[in-house]
Amino acid sequence: MREHPASAVLRDSAQLLHETLVADLCSGEQEWVRDERDLMLALAPFHDCARRLGLDVTNVFRSAAEDGPQSLRDGVVAFGARDDVTLQAFGYTLVTGPDGPCYRFR
Repeated sequence: MREHPASAVLRDSAQLLHETLVADLCSGEQEWVRDERDLMLALAPFHDCARRLGLDVTNVFRSAAEDGPQSLRDGVVAFGARDDVTLQAFGYTLVTGPDGPCYRFR
């Protein structure tokens, strides 16, 4: 099963979060423009990761939205401001894989 890109950020450094989130937004833009629910599923591990790293989640998402695709901007900012995001609610678990912590979709 493929791990979520936020897994590498959680294992490595908060500095990777912005660039990894923006890259994921750019690569998934066409899919997520069609269905915002898929965007929210993709963003949930990033939200959890930012919180676990002690970052201001709202600012992390606002900054990524500014540097990511304009078509996703409002949805990314709104998701980053949410305080009800849990991995379980979005179908993810955090497991220990061979390389360390890993976000997996159930």
